[in-house]
Amino acid sequence: MNKVTNKVLTSVLIALAFVFVSANAASLESVFPTEKPSVSFEGGYKSSFDVYGVQMSPESAYGKVEVITPFKYVDLKLSVLTAGSKFNSFGGDLFKTVEVSKQLAFTVDVGSDYYTAGSVNRNTVGAGLALDKLSVLSYVAVPYVRYNYDVDHFDIGTTKVPQLSNGGLTFGAYRQFSHKLNAWSTVSLTPYVETTYFQGYQSLKGGGKLGVTLYNKLTPFAGVEYVDNSIDTKKFAYDGTVQYYAGLNLTF
Repeated sequence: MNKVTNKVLTSVLIALAFVFVSANAASLESVFPTEKPSVSFEGGYKSSFDVYGVQMSPESAYGKVEVITPFKYVDLKLSVLTAGSKFNSFGGDLFKTVEVSKQLAFTVDVGSDYYTAGSVNRNTVGAGLALDKLSVLSYVAVPYVRYNYDVDHFDIGTTKVPQLSNGGLTFGAYRQFSHKLNAWSTVSLTPYVETTYFQGYQSLKGGGKLGVTLYNKLTPFAGVEYVDNSIDTKKFAYDGTVQYYAGLNLTF
């Protein structure tokens, strides 16, 4: 197997090993899913692909598969996205939503993601926290923070930081507004904003996503966002760029 395949398999196996070791340490029943896994298939088109505010690939059609399996103490998410030779991503995450009370609920997660764009690779590990519910704040937005670390040297080609292999923080918030149109369809609008601070660059992203869910399974969607970063290299830079995306998601 080539180097890329080995890294992808390593990331996935680490995630799988973590969830099963943790489950076995608690009890045997924790090894088995508590509910039927959720599987989603998505196809669409994006004007560009970015990873934490860094431009990785120009416009392309893409396909994505995501599987979420709930366990007693932690849930597992695996995802694969491909845009052919232009861009690919592979991710494995462990997460859990904890509801402390009617006024307080949060989600914690840890995971690893691997991205390829032609000859450029980026492998990150990280952990995040999202405040899904916090009294009055929930009516305004769901804030989140995430720490990420580049496992391999990621060369962004700047004279200041020729190789980016350090950690960075991402702060963001989103709010989903939903309205039930009738018994079989719901429309939703999700505005969002996030900013990323790595030692080698900073970025800002803000936008919105509009979707219509039919029969709780099929969702056509479209979105637009503004992206800007401080990277000098044209290949990875966003200079106040407006990008867009659209697609179709089917979830079972």
